[in-house]
Amino acid sequence: MLAGFLRPIALSAACELLSLAGMRLAGLLDQTGLIGSVEQTGTWRCIPEGRTNSYVLHDATLEGGPKITVTQGDIRAIQLGKAALTPAPSC
Repeated sequence: MLAGFLRPIALSAACELLSLAGMRLAGLLDQTGLIGSVEQTGTWRCIPEGRTNSYVLHDATLEGGPKITVTQGDIRAIQLGKAALTPAPSC
């Protein structure tokens, strides 16, 4: 690691949104926001986590660093936030 650089431990909201957009374009997320399995996506980065899957953005655990993932809960939180900001249709 270069001196003066910090190890990543979390993502800003903007970075997470960009990551999700890239995942959607790459076919790793379906239209409802579900992360596909290894078999569905063809990448080892989609890992099972409970009843859903997570996507590994960065894994430095071999060097003693963090594993940064996007979880199904992260996606759901963004969906709920967007729904809260979307105006209701007028009658």
